[in-house]
Amino acid sequence: MNYSRFSDVVVFDNTYRTNRFDLPFGIFTGVNNYGQSVCFAGALMKNETIEYFTWLFNSFLELVNYRAPNVLLTDNDSAMGSAFNVTFKIYGTKHRLCQWHLVKNITTNLISKLGSNWQSFLKNFYSCLYETKETNFNLAWDSLKVQFPEAVSYLKTLEKHKEKWAMCFNQNVFMAEMSTTQRAESMNNLMKGYINATTSMSTFLNAFESALDNRQQTVEFSQYKECTLNIIYKTTSPFEKQAATILTIYALKKFQEQLIQSSCYKCEEITSDR
Repeated sequence: MNYSRFSDVVVFDNTYRTNRFDLPFGIFTGVNNYGQSVCFAGALMKNETIEYFTWLFNSFLELVNYRAPNVLLTDNDSAMGSAFNVTFKIYGTKHRLCQWHLVKNITTNLISKLGSNWQSFLKNFYSCLYETKETNFNLAWDSLKVQFPEAVSYLKTLEKHKEKWAMCFNQNVFMAEMSTTQRAESMNNLMKGYINATTSMSTFLNAFESALDNRQQTVEFSQYKECTLNIIYKTTSPFEKQAATILTIYALKKFQEQLIQSSCYKCEEITSDR
């Protein structure tokens, strides 16, 4: 896998564990130009301290010849955040919180506290998460704390890092759809298909390699389909025809959506009276 082609956004997930030794296993995930999740690297860790995360992040940077991603998405872990500040940050990488991990942790910490109010809370939280205007976000967030006082303590911990997860603060940050639930679950489900609670250390690496081989076969099949599918144009724009010569079908569809949406806007030249 050519890392340089897919290195804009990388997710680091350390939720996998090998049962016998209970060692955390972290993987670095990206997205390729077919819209598929790909694994760049994996590592078994002795523990989850600042020291070990710093070693891991430095090792990954060395592996990719210090071509740091533009964005690193992680769990909201203080040790991980501290390690990021002395490794990726100096290369200009932005640290953002993966929304899948965010909601997973919220569920773990609040579902029992909120009880019958959980679904109502989650709906309101998502409204805050996807709000695009900072003023509206602040109003909705304050309202959330008033409506659900049982959750205030945990919400205040999230509030300290709101710039890392709320959409209104990240409008200009390219995420490559890596922040969505579906994207994170894709790699999660792949790993669970080969690695479970009974996997021993002796078979762990073989299982991981099998998972990567399976994903590579999926990529190769997508490459094959690119040669057989006919391109369906949505407009008569020369930009669309040019895009079709350089983009994959997946990327072209994204471009077509934006091209069609652009026709809904009117451009006017603004002149100064000076």
